[in-house]
Amino acid sequence: MNRAVRAVPLLVLLLASAAPGQPGAGVAPESAALRGESTQTRKRLAEAEQKLLNGKAADAADDLQRLLDEVPDDLITLDNKQYRSARWVAHGLLAKLPPDALKAYQDRTDQPAKRLLDQARRDRDPRPLWQLLDRYFVSRPADEALLLLGDHLFERGEFRAAETQWRRLVPDASADVAYPGSKADPALVRARIALAVIFQNDPVRAKAEVAAFKAKHPTATGTLAGKTGPLVNTLQALLDAPPKLPPDAASGTAWTAFGGGPDRAGRVSGGIPNAWPGRPTWTTADKPLPALDTTGQPFGHPVIVNGEVFVANGSQLFGFDLRTGASRRRESIPLLQNVPTGHFNCTLTAADGLLYARVGPAAVRAPLPNEPGTQSFLVCLRPKPGELGKLWQLAPPEDPKVPAVWEGAPVVSGRKLWAVYTKFDGARAVQVAACYDPADATDAPPRPAWTMELCDAVQGNDRTRQELLTLAGRNLVFNSNSGAVVALDAATGRRAWGFRYPRAKKAAAGATSDPAPAVAFGGRVFVVPADGERVYALDTETGALAWESGPVEGAKGLGVAR
Repeated sequence: MNRAVRAVPLLVLLLASAAPGQPGAGVAPESAALRGESTQTRKRLAEAEQKLLNGKAADAADDLQRLLDEVPDDLITLDNKQYRSARWVAHGLLAKLPPDALKAYQDRTDQPAKRLLDQARRDRDPRPLWQLLDRYFVSRPADEALLLLGDHLFERGEFRAAETQWRRLVPDASADVAYPGSKADPALVRARIALAVIFQNDPVRAKAEVAAFKAKHPTATGTLAGKTGPLVNTLQALLDAPPKLPPDAASGTAWTAFGGGPDRAGRVSGGIPNAWPGRPTWTTADKPLPALDTTGQPFGHPVIVNGEVFVANGSQLFGFDLRTGASRRRESIPLLQNVPTGHFNCTLTAADGLLYARVGPAAVRAPLPNEPGTQSFLVCLRPKPGELGKLWQLAPPEDPKVPAVWEGAPVVSGRKLWAVYTKFDGARAVQVAACYDPADATDAPPRPAWTMELCDAVQGNDRTRQELLTLAGRNLVFNSNSGAVVALDAATGRRAWGFRYPRAKKAAAGATSDPAPAVAFGGRVFVVPADGERVYALDTETGALAWESGPVEGAKGLGVAR
């Protein structure tokens, strides 16, 4: 009887059919293929699941451990739409082990898990907790790690991410993977979940969570949100008078990347005037800025740092006083040789007193036969009084014989730099993420800390839109605008999840030159693909689809406000 009951949630892998093929020609463009997708790894998981169903739990645990050792970052899909890393599918199966097999498995994994937990306690650092859960999710120390990681995330204002970790401790909390046999106090865990929802400024869902808590634990007491006593009273008081969080609008004094910052969710403070001014507050006082091509907009998207606005045209970078428009400096980034004339849509990034730009040809494509070679670089500059000092430049980290081009300006945070480049392999374009650490050295980093292939697609026509990464919690999210979204662990480059969406019949990769990155806010990633017809909201940590819109046309994601 117990085995039959436990088998019900496990059948998903066994019943999954092969991923359906793409629509035929003339229906819609071919969607990008996710790198790391593995039907062989899915088969191995299904075989382990079958052993578990047949009562061979010890053999299943051994198979799953080998998979965690060998291919934990392969991507697995059941519907050709949502993809999860093999490690989390394996954790879900390990969590279903019967008690004897689970105890034996925990005895093997508790010691290294405990070392990571001790390190996290000692250093008050969430990174070892992430490592513990990614590697040893069903170990005994993971029980406390989930609680502690949720506390860390809550303190940092990542309320939805904290909720995700705490839900994993409660069997009936609709978690993606439930931790088996938690020893944590269920009333305190559910109170934390309700607290996290209240802090997300979602009153309808918060009211439902508090009502559910009252039904389950009407007399529970404990310490929550700095108060000790009946938990129901604490939650109800917060529900009646929601916490006043700091305003989520940007101050207007800094705009450090396309979309405002690494999360691309920038907002501006203050109201919009009823009547738009009849003339600009200022224009550049100097002679008109040079354009590379009079047939298109010559300048890219500006950044604002320390009261100065910077804008580039692909060959030169200019700085102006934000209030007066007075020209403070002018520095020419050396124009690369053999760059065809065209629309340079140059994105910029500012971080820690430095500026970063992508320099190179506008078109993201492989060189044509007999075409002179072209190059692209990421350039780092240090603003100085009256000038801009160039520190270094980086070419894509590929063999010079492999055509490759940087997509756009990097994401920079915590002294790390991440960017995407496209390399051309025959008829396909492969997009690759690269991480450099540190990003603020005076010399160019000799090699990337890691690289990871994201997706690939058939080469299309010249594309002047440069695809950008988004920093979303602990993950980097890449919207390819070619049918696929991919998330990587920002620290390690390990694949976290993937998502594929249907492309519009009229999709044309080069139809617009404006970047269209994902937007991260409140534990969600919002994707408005340039080649799609819907808006998608995905969970930052798991990639699960939270909602999608009805058909839209010409939509763009331009930040989030509550």
